[in-house]
Amino acid sequence: MNVKTTVVLVVLLAVGLGGILLLYTDWGGKKPQPQPAETKLLADLGKVVRLEVQTPRESKGKMVLVSKDDKWRLSEPVDAPATTWEVSSIVTTLTNLKYVRKYGPKDKDRPKADLTSLPKDPLKIASLTDEKDKTYTVLVGKKVPFSTNQTYVQLKGDQHLYVVDADLAEELKKTPADLRDKNVVDFQTDQAVRVTVRGEQNYQLLKVDKKWAIDRPVAARADQDKVRTLLNDIVAIYAEKFIDEPKDLTGYGLDKPRVTVTVELAPPKPTTQATQATKPAKGKVITVAFGAVADKKDQTVFAKLADQPWVFLVKESRLKDVQPKLLDLRDKKVLDIGTSEITRIEAAFAEGKTLALQKVDEKWAMQKPFAGPCDADAVKELIDALRELKATDFQDNPASFAAYRLDPPRGKIVLHLRGKDQTAELLLGGSTKSGEMGFVRAGTSKSVAVVASEDFAKLLRGPEAYWTRQFLKLPENAEITELTLSRPSAEIVLKRQDDDKFRLTAPIAAPADDDNVKDLIEALKDVKADKIAFLGKTLPKRFAKAKPQRVSFVYRVPVPVEPPTTRPTTTATAPATSTAPTTAPTSGKSSTAASKPTTTTAPTTTTAPAVKYQTRRAGPLLVVKDKKQTYIWKPGTKPAAVGQLGEDFYDKLNAEVRDRQVLKIDHEKVVAFKLTGGKKPARAFKKVGEEWQFTADRHVRIDPEKVKDFLKDLDLKAKRFVRYTAGKADIRRYALDAPANVLEITDSAGKTVTLRVSRTGPVDTEDRYATFSEIPGVFVLADDDVKKVQKKLRDFQK
Repeated sequence: MNVKTTVVLVVLLAVGLGGILLLYTDWGGKKPQPQPAETKLLADLGKVVRLEVQTPRESKGKMVLVSKDDKWRLSEPVDAPATTWEVSSIVTTLTNLKYVRKYGPKDKDRPKADLTSLPKDPLKIASLTDEKDKTYTVLVGKKVPFSTNQTYVQLKGDQHLYVVDADLAEELKKTPADLRDKNVVDFQTDQAVRVTVRGEQNYQLLKVDKKWAIDRPVAARADQDKVRTLLNDIVAIYAEKFIDEPKDLTGYGLDKPRVTVTVELAPPKPTTQATQATKPAKGKVITVAFGAVADKKDQTVFAKLADQPWVFLVKESRLKDVQPKLLDLRDKKVLDIGTSEITRIEAAFAEGKTLALQKVDEKWAMQKPFAGPCDADAVKELIDALRELKATDFQDNPASFAAYRLDPPRGKIVLHLRGKDQTAELLLGGSTKSGEMGFVRAGTSKSVAVVASEDFAKLLRGPEAYWTRQFLKLPENAEITELTLSRPSAEIVLKRQDDDKFRLTAPIAAPADDDNVKDLIEALKDVKADKIAFLGKTLPKRFAKAKPQRVSFVYRVPVPVEPPTTRPTTTATAPATSTAPTTAPTSGKSSTAASKPTTTTAPTTTTAPAVKYQTRRAGPLLVVKDKKQTYIWKPGTKPAAVGQLGEDFYDKLNAEVRDRQVLKIDHEKVVAFKLTGGKKPARAFKKVGEEWQFTADRHVRIDPEKVKDFLKDLDLKAKRFVRYTAGKADIRRYALDAPANVLEITDSAGKTVTLRVSRTGPVDTEDRYATFSEIPGVFVLADDDVKKVQKKLRDFQK
């Protein structure tokens, strides 16, 4: 671009700006008159109830909206609901218009008509009518040049020109289609009292006493949340497009709609009291029909309101929302007991079993078939199962209940509810062919409910499922002081010593295994079975003939004592600074002597008494292991109850309670040792100074460190004792009269101890029986410990 061209463009720009200024201002040399502050344009307009917007430059540019009950509705060019908030926004903008400049008809600085397009060629004409039928008409002109949101306007009948602070052309550009309410169904869902659906399924829902129920084709409870969802989906029907003047409904598939949804609302409440009897008022009825597919690509269908002439398009997915399957709307809970408190449960089964559970003082007790305590957790599980029992399907109005084993029923459960005269009944039937489902029936219902097998099984449990599983529970502050274990091998008695450690007192006096005894005592403080395996009048033969372990014990609990009291001395004299008493002494001594002060004695406090205990006995408990299961019962109890325990209890009960430490060597005091066993001759070693020698051949060099490691490693613990004392017969029985391995150890004092290891051990193990000269009895030595004494000469050589 050359200099000449640049100059021409600058001149043209200047001329243009000058022309605009000439139009916009008085170019006579006078300064513009000061303008008033922002002032409301429609100062005395009341609540607007009608809005008319015209676009003079368009042939069909007229739109009329009216307000009733605070809701806006189109009346021209079509009679249809409008989106209230959008119309209200336009009305608010117009009623709150403020002008920032005002020009009189003769003001020299008044902009020209070709700049404002007013008053003869307005862009829009907006007429607002308030509830007092007063109308203001606003002529909307062009936007003020170089402004962002200012517009020229005039009022009809007023020759003044105003500049308002709003872009009215933008505000008023919305068409009837833009303002039309696309949510074509309008009602308050809580006002609905009846819903009828005709389509793939035909059914009717009815609200009775503020609760929805299924009225047809079967009388049944409805799922309140699902019905509310259905109503919300009906209200949410959204029109994608409108067809205002349909010629023939046949072309839209609405002459015979495939789905029709009808909602009946409650009649409006009367505003005045009737003076005479009148027919009951009917509520508004809203019907929506759905017809043929409108557009496969957009997946829309034609629909129509029964009381409106126009047709609209909705998404096809909406059809699924407004006609859910009847089963989905049905309350799946089999029993309608809500949160009512259950106070009694009765059950009877076809095989003759009966059950009665009663809630007394907030605790459950069994009354039938036996009177006694209940397992609170099991009763709660039953109640929860009954409250939450849900059907996966229903068989309505069956020809025969016998086909479902419900006539007569397999079982019957009756629930008594607090504060209600009526009871809730549940009949239990058979199972489906696969066994995956069960059949039940609520009271006199005409429907059979199909429930999952795991839920069904909870309802068929017998009395043993609800009997207490607690066989023993000691007070929190209880201490076991004596424990008696009757085992097939021996009867063992353990007693707590003054140092709070236990010691065997029978069949021999011996230290106890602290860890195993502690674990057993903790297990005995709270003995609760995993389940009751048997409940009856007499103990089954399999348990009666068993050889169980028996455990009983003595425990103590502290006896509450009165708190210590403080007792003052019986006499106290005045302090040294006090004056003599004025009363005469009773003795023959002078008053001076009588008034002489004495030392005050401090109050004495009684010593707190030692804690006293009350001794009690517990047991016996009988425990047996049968087919990998552990069972427990109390002998002589009525009824006979057998509990099934976890394996850990039996392991703790059967654990070795005697101290299992059988050999521990101080290697520094050992001066000789001999190993016998195997095919080799005995291997004897002795200590000479700080060295070790092989006694059979002093030329064999022995490594003292290897000897030291061998002796230090002889820290042996028995797995268990098979005999606490061992006579000659026991020695022969466990093949210890001809042991496979013998270890003899001599210390510096000349004392020799001997460990003998048998060639045999418990079945299916590599463990071996053994004895030790310093400990009575026969014990089992673990395979790893046995290998520690099976050393060869080369294991000690350098």
